[in-house]
Amino acid sequence: MFLFLGGVCALAAFLTVTPAQAQQHRATRLGLPGFRFADPISTPEGLRALFSNARLKPDIASVLDQWGWQGDLEDLHRAAATAEVRELKVPPGTRLPFMSTRRNGKPVALFDVLWAGKQPFEAYEFVFSSKGQRYRCITPKLCSNFFLEPLGPERLKAPPPQISIHFEVVDLEDPIEVGNQVIYDISVLNQGTQPITNIRLLCLVPPNQEYVSGAGVTQVTAQDRKVWLHAVPVLEGKAVARWRVIVKAIGAGDTRFKVECLCDQITEPFVRSEATQQY
Repeated sequence: MFLFLGGVCALAAFLTVTPAQAQQHRATRLGLPGFRFADPISTPEGLRALFSNARLKPDIASVLDQWGWQGDLEDLHRAAATAEVRELKVPPGTRLPFMSTRRNGKPVALFDVLWAGKQPFEAYEFVFSSKGQRYRCITPKLCSNFFLEPLGPERLKAPPPQISIHFEVVDLEDPIEVGNQVIYDISVLNQGTQPITNIRLLCLVPPNQEYVSGAGVTQVTAQDRKVWLHAVPVLEGKAVARWRVIVKAIGAGDTRFKVECLCDQITEPFVRSEATQQY
C-alpha cells in the first residue's frame, strides 16, 4: 500500500507498532507538490523567507501546536532570521520526532517519522533556545517540511571571571619649564589571579604638549594628539605591563595628560589623568 503523507510518499505507511506508537510513519520520498509544506528552498535566504512569511506563520503555529510544543513562536522566528544556518544531509534510518506536511492544503504534523529513503535528504538547520530549552530546526530543501529536534535544557552561561586591575600614570618631574620634556610612566598591574586579555591604552596629549617618543612592553605609535600603546595579548595574574611616553612642554599652564585603558573583560575604559604644572 502506498500512502501520500504531506509531501512524503510513504511505503507501508503504518508499521506493526504498539498502540502508543500508532502514529508512526515510514517515509521514502520528499517533495510531492500536493503534500509539501511550502515551496522548495535552495539557499539560507530562502529558509529565512520561509519562516518570516506572514501567510505561513499561522500554519507553522498550527503544526507546532499539534506536536504539543510549549516554546515561544517568536523565539523560533527570531532565530530563523538571525541564527547561523548550516547545510546537512539526513541519512536513511533517521527517526524524526515529527514533520510538517499538508493534507488538502491544511497544515498537519506527522508524528514519529522514519526516513527510509535510499539516499540522505538535504536540509538546512539552525539552533535556538526557547523557555529554557534548546532545539534544532531542520527543514528539507525539497519540501520545506520542517521539524524540531529537542536538544535538552539551555546551558547557563558562566559569569565572566572577576578581574582586579590597577592602572596608573605618573609624571617623573613636576613642575616643568616650557621647552623641556615631560616623562610619563604608565603601568597596568593585574592584581588578581585570572588572566586579563587584549589590554590596550590610548594617551591623549593636551594642546600645550607635543609628543616626542614612547616605548614599553608593546609598540607605541602616535598620530596628531593621540598615542596608542599597542595591545598586550595576555597579562597573567600579578604581572605588570609598563610603558614610558615622553612629550615636550610647549606652553605654560596646569596640564592634564589623559590615558584610557581597555581590555576584553570590561566594556567602559578606565581613565587616568596626571596633572603637570608647566611654567
